[in-house]
Amino acid sequence: MKPGGRRFLLVFCTLVALSLTAAACQGASPAAAASPTPSVTPTLTTTPLNLATSTPAETPTATSVPIKLQSSRLKGTQILLQHSWSGAARKALEDLVSQFNRSNPWGITASAEQVGDGQLLYAQLETRLAKNDYEALPNLIAAAPEQIASLNDQENITVNLQPYLLDAQYGLKPEEQKAIADAFWAQDRPMLGVQMGLPAQRNLALLFYNSSWAQELGFSKAPATPEEFQTQACAATKAVKDKADPNATGTGGWIVSYQAETLMSWMAAFGGGELPLRPSQSYNFNTPANQKATAFLSGLFDDGCAWLSRQPTPYAYFAQRQALFYSGDLTDIDVQARINAHLSASDTWTVIPYPTTGGQTRVAAAGLSYAVLRHGDVPDLAAWLLARWLNQPENQAALSKASGTMPASRAALASLADYETAHPQWKEAVGWADSVQPLPGVGSWQAAQQVLSDAGWQVFHPRPTPDSPSTLLDQLDRTMYDVLLHRP
Repeated sequence: MKPGGRRFLLVFCTLVALSLTAAACQGASPAAAASPTPSVTPTLTTTPLNLATSTPAETPTATSVPIKLQSSRLKGTQILLQHSWSGAARKALEDLVSQFNRSNPWGITASAEQVGDGQLLYAQLETRLAKNDYEALPNLIAAAPEQIASLNDQENITVNLQPYLLDAQYGLKPEEQKAIADAFWAQDRPMLGVQMGLPAQRNLALLFYNSSWAQELGFSKAPATPEEFQTQACAATKAVKDKADPNATGTGGWIVSYQAETLMSWMAAFGGGELPLRPSQSYNFNTPANQKATAFLSGLFDDGCAWLSRQPTPYAYFAQRQALFYSGDLTDIDVQARINAHLSASDTWTVIPYPTTGGQTRVAAAGLSYAVLRHGDVPDLAAWLLARWLNQPENQAALSKASGTMPASRAALASLADYETAHPQWKEAVGWADSVQPLPGVGSWQAAQQVLSDAGWQVFHPRPTPDSPSTLLDQLDRTMYDVLLHRP
């Protein structure tokens, strides 16, 4: 197979620099190598699915051939799970794996190993594939759906979980399958009939909002439309400017974020956010709705109501009334609460979905899933049984408490009542589960989200003569095409 990460990184940065004239290629991660079987050449004419309107596929229901493997053969099997959870989440996962080793009836022994963050884990796996070092691959990984798909694009290394899910002896019961939202199943199913991952945890793209400060500015409720968001953000900017605090100069409204999840949320707010949910579909960002979203963000920044942070995190700005809004996710909730307590900030704050033009709440979701990597019938089944055990409701709840993310299964929420009481903003956010729209689980998204982020960077770092939204989005589409066409 072709070498992956380093060569792609060079190609990726070069194409972004040429097509978007961005100032830097920021943290581009290795992308997938080419599939050993011919893939569909990306085109700019395929109509992709829309984040705001697409309907995910249903939960697995197809018939399956029973797994003909005697459970006695599992005795003594040793398997390795690699993941990127850190801190309390890492400890919680290790405790769960230890419980599995003590309690599983098959005599399976599992171990868990953290490998940096998600990008480092992906890069390490890609390097091993490039070296054909299959024996060094773990049996089970917890990774983003697009990373799982991208790795599989390289050499078909993931096990199709569909037969395991539906097996009478080893599978999930129908009610257990239905407890996981269709949208989450769909993220791990880039092709019909192929379930690459078992949804584990999901994270939601949110806006953090200082309710107390907003009320003092004259706003009794959170913004429901982009226009209301702009009005409140600009009022906060003016309030900071009127105070003439030299330490707060240039702050006040929304802290700029050009992460892919943020940009997709703003595009969906205007009825856009077109993304492919199948490998054969292409990226098409230059649409009227996305042009409106880009013009909105550009205008917000030009008016000083959105500003670039000088600190790596937004928490202190938010606690000290130097930001009325910032873009974050579920894992930021506990951190923000602790920072507010540390700084003795008594303001009431909450999390809200991105305001929309159509009034329909849409919350972009990403996260981690479990994928089994091919090692043979016995270790593959053992890895699946560990993943299935980790996804039992009580185990999902334990990992959610430690990580701050949302469990994939609704059944786990029943075990999180105490956590919801202690984290009311988290409870508010997970209440939007029915409005969740998944980011794509196709392998190309691993690279495409970096291209999108670089385009967003240009929105907030305009050249002396800024490009029009249509021109910028056209450049984005062309760069996306070039990057995907030249995937190693």
